[in-house]
Parts: sequence; structure tokens; C-alpha cells
Amino acid sequence: MKLEKIKVLSNDEIQTIHSASMELLSSVGIKVDAKDARDLFENRGAEVDNATNFVKIPESLIKEQLKTVPNSFKLYGPDGSFNFEVNTISTKFATIGTPVKLYDSSHPKELRKVIFKDNIKQIRIVDSLEHIMCSHVDIWPSDIPYLELHCHCIREWARHSFKPYGLGCLGKVASQDMMNLLMIIVGS
Repeated sequence: MKLEKIKVLSNDEIQTIHSASMELLSSVGIKVDAKDARDLFENRGAEVDNATNFVKIPESLIKEQLKTVPNSFKLYGPDGSFNFEVNTISTKFATIGTPVKLYDSSHPKELRKVIFKDNIKQIRIVDSLEHIMCSHVDIWPSDIPYLELHCHCIREWARHSFKPYGLGCLGKVASQDMMNLLMIIVGS
């Protein structure tokens, strides 16, 4: 499938958003709860307020760090048989969203809470779609404890998909868990 690049905003609108973003990051900042992350910002020249956990990031620091970002990278599925390049030239599609309820045709008069079996179905569906390159935790199950969700989702992704999979950052411990689980799955 060849698609033309979709252009939703004009160059002026993009510049307006960029300028406002730079102004907010440098004058208001963002809240960064992790002390080690605040230290990284401070070591690179950002203004850190440890009393409020806010970090003000000057535009010069952002521009400097953007120079270190590669032009492209590859995402791989669990066994390495499927991969694709993410870049600034081509368009790739992925799933995203996190509903907590869904329509179930077996109960046509009501929405029901999402359960973990729905996550597994979603992983399998995305795996079968030619033009969707990867999926994420796109539905939020009510029957899995929040602090365990990432472990269960990664396990089922490895069982049922050959495409890349993503989870949001659910905190430092969960993120480290996910990296450890992925190293076990892919072998390094």
C-alpha cells in the first residue's frame, strides 16, 4: 500500500505549536518524579526544582539532544522474523488507545468491562493485519492487577505475535521488569 504523506497542519501552524511547546518547557517545565531523571536533566543544563520536582528545559538543550537522535531505527517482533524501519520518510500504522469497556455482540444491550482474554484477541487480530505494523496494550483489562499487567501482556504477546509490541511507561519498576522480560524472550 502506497500512501501520500498526510499533511494536517500548515508549516505556520506547526511552528506555532513548536514555539508554544518550547516556551512551556522552558518557563513552566514538566514534573519529573524520579530523582535520577531530574539529576540527568540537571547535569545537562536544565533548571531543576527538587522541592516541586519540576524541570525547566531550555530550547538549546532540546536542540542539542535532538542532534543525537538517529534518522531511523528498527522495531522487531519477539523472534526477530518480523521487523520494520521507523523513519521520518515513510508512514507506518500501529494501534493505540486504551478503552476499559467494549461492545460485546453476545451482550448487545450493554457495554462490558474489558477482560484479559480481550487483550489476547486484540494481539492476535493485529498480528493478522497486513498494514498494522505493531500493537500496544490497547485495551485495559479489569481482571488483572495494575502492577502485574505488563508481565501478563508481554507473556501473551510473545506467545501470540510475531510483530513488535508496546506498553506505556507504567513506572520505573514496571519498565525495568518489561526490559528484563524482553531480554528473556529474545535471548539477550
